[in-house]
Amino acid sequence: MRNVLMGFFKMLVSAAAFALIGSAAMATTVPDSPPYDLLVTATGAGAFEGQTASGAVFWNQSLLGGVGFESMSRSGIFGSTIDATLGLFFDVGPGDYTFTEADDDLGPIFMFLDGILQNIDYIVSDSYSAADMASAGVAQFSFDTRTPVSFDGTTIYVNAIVKYLETGTVPLPAGLPLLAGALGLLAFARRRRTFAALNAQ
Repeated sequence: MRNVLMGFFKMLVSAAAFALIGSAAMATTVPDSPPYDLLVTATGAGAFEGQTASGAVFWNQSLLGGVGFESMSRSGIFGSTIDATLGLFFDVGPGDYTFTEADDDLGPIFMFLDGILQNIDYIVSDSYSAADMASAGVAQFSFDTRTPVSFDGTTIYVNAIVKYLETGTVPLPAGLPLLAGALGLLAFARRRRTFAALNAQ
C-alpha cells in the first residue's frame, strides 16, 4: 500500500513537472513509432554505478490522444490508459536475469507529453522479483523519473536508482565483478530499480 501511495504521489509530481518543462523537454524526447531499444544505466554511488543493461521498450501509440500529459499502463493503474501490448525488458549481466514489465511492483507506467514519451515509471523490489537481488546487496531499483528520457533515433536511455540493503555489506560472489561488464544494468548481482516514471525521491 505504501508503494501504491508513493507511486500515485510521484505521478502527480511528474505531471506537474512536465507541464512546466513543456517545449524544453522536446529536445530529448522520443518520436511516436515504437518499439525502441532500451539502455539502462545505474547511477549514484555503489557497486553498480555506471554499469548498463540493454533491452527494448514498446507501446501502442495509437491509444494516446496526443495532447497534454497522458499516462499508459497494462492495468490502467492511477487512471492511466490501458495498453495490453505495453512492455519492456532488459538483461542484467550476461544472461543472468531478464527484467520485464511483469517484475514491476505496481506495473510500469509510461508517461507522455503531447504524445511523446517522457518517462517510464518502473520499480522492482527484491520481494517482488524472481531474481535474488538481496544476495547481491540490493533492496530495490527504479528508473529515475526526475528528468526526461533521452533518445538518439533508435535507443531510449534511462537511468536507474539502486537502493542497497541497509544491513551492512553483503559479500559478492568472486566472479561477479567480471559479469558486471557485459549487459549489466546493475550487473547480475545488485540490481535495483525504483520505478521509472514516478521516481521522484
